[in-house]
Amino acid sequence: MVKAKDDMFIIWPQYFDSDLPRSKGRRMPLSLSVHGPSAEELFHAARRLSLSPVLENEKAYPSRWMGGRGRIKIAKKFDKTSSMRKIAEGLVRKR
Repeated sequence: MVKAKDDMFIIWPQYFDSDLPRSKGRRMPLSLSVHGPSAEELFHAARRLSLSPVLENEKAYPSRWMGGRGRIKIAKKFDKTSSMRKIAEGLVRKR
């Protein structure tokens, strides 16, 4: 039996993609979304926030598995929504 890692959140680039509607996976409002974010961008934004990110490029978002943009895992320093909002603010600021 595989033990789940309960000390990390999984964050997908699709959560921040302004091209996707909420029904297709976007979780952030359009004001905090960017066009075509990559897992590397999320990784750098999370690293600036000291969230101990782990980059996994080989993973694909389940409902869009052909797109394969990767994902990151971050430490549970804040709740998931707060962490995602901080990452989104960093992405928007960087672009």
